Amino acid sequence: MKEEHYLKKELYSLIATDPSIFDFIQEGSLDGIWYWDLENPENEWMSPRFWTILGYDYNRKSHKPEEWQDIINQDDLKIAISNVEKHLADPDHPYDQIVRYMHCNGSTVWIRCRGIAIRDSQGKPIRMLGAHTDLTTIKASEKSLLENRKLLEETSRIAQIGGWEYYPEGDKFIWTPEVYRIQELDPEIIPSLELGVNMYHPDHRQVISHAVQRALENNESFNLELKIITGAGNERWVEAIGRPIEENGKIIGCRGTIQNVTDRKKIQEENERLTAQINHKSRMDALGQITGGVAHDFNNILTGIMSAANLLKIKGTYFDDKCKSYVELILKASDNAARLISKMLTFSRKDLEEKEILDIGKIINETIEILGNSIDKKITLKTNLTREKSLIWGNYISIENMLMNICINASHAMPNGGTIELSCRRFHADDLYCRTSTFDIIPGDYAQITIEDEGEGIPAENLTKIFDPFFTTKAAGKGTGLGLAAVYGIVTDLHGAITVDSELGKGTVFEILIPVTDSSRSTEKEGQIFKRGKGTILLVDDEEINRITGKDLLESLGYSVITAENGEESLSIFKENIGRIDLVIMDMTMPIMNGAETLEILKNEKPDLKAIIATGHAEYEKLNQIRDLGFNQFVKKPYSLGEMSHKIFSMIEKSP
Repeated sequence: MKEEHYLKKELYSLIATDPSIFDFIQEGSLDGIWYWDLENPENEWMSPRFWTILGYDYNRKSHKPEEWQDIINQDDLKIAISNVEKHLADPDHPYDQIVRYMHCNGSTVWIRCRGIAIRDSQGKPIRMLGAHTDLTTIKASEKSLLENRKLLEETSRIAQIGGWEYYPEGDKFIWTPEVYRIQELDPEIIPSLELGVNMYHPDHRQVISHAVQRALENNESFNLELKIITGAGNERWVEAIGRPIEENGKIIGCRGTIQNVTDRKKIQEENERLTAQINHKSRMDALGQITGGVAHDFNNILTGIMSAANLLKIKGTYFDDKCKSYVELILKASDNAARLISKMLTFSRKDLEEKEILDIGKIINETIEILGNSIDKKITLKTNLTREKSLIWGNYISIENMLMNICINASHAMPNGGTIELSCRRFHADDLYCRTSTFDIIPGDYAQITIEDEGEGIPAENLTKIFDPFFTTKAAGKGTGLGLAAVYGIVTDLHGAITVDSELGKGTVFEILIPVTDSSRSTEKEGQIFKRGKGTILLVDDEEINRITGKDLLESLGYSVITAENGEESLSIFKENIGRIDLVIMDMTMPIMNGAETLEILKNEKPDLKAIIATGHAEYEKLNQIRDLGFNQFVKKPYSLGEMSHKIFSMIEKSP
């Protein structure tokens, strides 16, 4: 047995002889003591500090158990009484518990209450000595710590962000609960570096492994977006951040966070997709404006060439056969040029064409029939059409050309054969779908046309350019690059949408949406009959060649013609000849004063004015402005003699 230290003996002697020593000890190390007479249990002495801690005046308190029993939590009192009984019966059962007292200001004071029974020579308990320790501050800190921990856990759960630490020595890995949740792992699993790395997608394991290694060896931090495979087999994107842990200038580990950013990644990818679509649409709109402008100018030139060639054909009766063949060549070349311009205008959505109610399923079947006789026999054509009829408002030739163009391109992508499938079904575009589309579509029912091939596919770098005018991957002379540009123009002119999805070696899918209409919509189609007539026409055009050839052509039909080179000149001529002018043929786009502005003034001069508007491209805002004035007759440059004769005759209504 260890010998009792002499200083301990000395201290005990001082306590016995000097009461101040005892007071110092109990005041300095305890928050109150009590001494209870078990033989006279109504008597219990409590030290002044016992009451001071609870906010009471020691001098106003009696030394009775009921003094403190009235202010202790009653549930805790029951526990204390039970523990006293157990301790008195068995010295080995400690009397030690934490109880709650009510402070005089109403707050709770947490006290650790310990005690020991003093027994007589026979072991009977006759007294009990106890000590209090104030734990209120500690309890408040514990509560604050628990609240902060709960807040941290809740915010971590909300933000889906977890923390981790790794210590190479002993391969010690620590994860917070959220890390387990993100990885969909059992929280009982003991983490390790191997487990931590293997949770990442195979393509990213080496990336995270090297990042941790550089943090430990080179004191480098990292911030990475990587993909993980969870315990449940789900793919998720996480942001993994790591920082070295230093201690006494030495790197002992690495700590960081892992956050589930799957939703953010999806939004980011969707934003990138939409941004690319918007940029593509802006480019297409700009190209459309440029293309439309070029086509308009070229149409003016072509109108003069065709008109002059037509005049040569009509009046050149004295030409020999060789000269006549030259005229035919000019007309044929002009016709080819007109078709090329028509494609340009279709792309730029500035072409004028007659529309009617069409059954898209019928057009698909008829297109398949035509294609079956023209494409490689190694290619199989299939259709998958719903029984429900889808009626649309459009131009038959344009839609047939649209389908033909895509299918022919698909056949070129299948030199070894394969299948092209055209399907059509009803599709309802809701508000969300329309708002996220880069096309100007509105909620409603659409005919969804899908054209799927088994061809070579389109390289990713070309997908955003395939609808650009003049873009082609074909050899020189094998294509104009206007086919898909025209398809794009047809679809947008119909207030529809077109998307393409392709993967090299796996084929291409075009998806087209066209608004459906009902059978009650009316349509007007005029017959094309060559007509001669009488009357006076005011021809207004800023191109001299169009005025000269136009005047001769109209006169060849039997009409008297007055010409004006711009809107301003036409006003003065009209006023001078208002009584004899039966019809005005007005060019849409002119300097000084355009066709719409001129017609508005002429209409004020003569409310029953009749007019035909000639335009190389459809400027819809101006066309609507002209329609609002009551003018509904339009011809597209370059126009044929037959078409113009029919329009004029139907308006003047005079026979020769």
